[in-house]
Amino acid sequence: MPFPIVHGIVAASLFTASQRKISIGKDWKIMLLCAAMAILPDADFALEWIFYLRGAHRGFTHSIAFGVAAGLLASVLVGAKKFSHRLALVLAPTSHALLDVLVTSHQGEGIRLLWPLSDYGFKLGLFDYFHFRFDPRFDPWSEILIQVLKISLLESVIMGPLFILLIFLKLRKQNQNSLSA
Repeated sequence: MPFPIVHGIVAASLFTASQRKISIGKDWKIMLLCAAMAILPDADFALEWIFYLRGAHRGFTHSIAFGVAAGLLASVLVGAKKFSHRLALVLAPTSHALLDVLVTSHQGEGIRLLWPLSDYGFKLGLFDYFHFRFDPRFDPWSEILIQVLKISLLESVIMGPLFILLIFLKLRKQNQNSLSA
C-alpha cells in the first residue's frame, strides 16, 4: 500500500495534468485539497485502530463509489466551478484505491473497488516493494514511525521528481504557447 505522501503527490499530479493552464500561485489550494482527498480513504484505519474492527481497512472508503461521492461533495463544499477541478477532486480519492490495487498482493483480501455492488477484493501486486503490517496494540510506536518514515522517504524520492517534472513541462509549454501567440 502506498503511504500518504505518494497518494498526495499522485493526486496533485492528476490535477496538474488535467488542467489546460496551471498557476502555482492560484492553484495551490485546490492542488493541496486534491492531495488531501487522495489520503482520505485511509481514514478507515481509525475503524481498525480505535475500534478494533479487523478488515475495515480497504473496504468501502477504497471503492470507486466512495471516491466519486467524496469528490463531488468536496466540489460542492469548496464551490469548484471548473469541470477540470471537479474531475480532479473525484479522481483524487479514486486514484488512492487504484494505487492500492497495484501494490496489494498478499495483505488481506484486496481492495473493494466495486463496493456496494460487490465485496470482491482486487489486488495485482505489481509493485509490492515492501511488506508492512503492524498492530499498534503490540508493535512499539517508535518502530512503526521509523518504518513509515523510511517508506515515505522512498516514495517521495521516486514520485516527487516526477511531479516537479510534470509541473515544469506544463509551465514550459504554457510559456511557449504565450510567446508564439
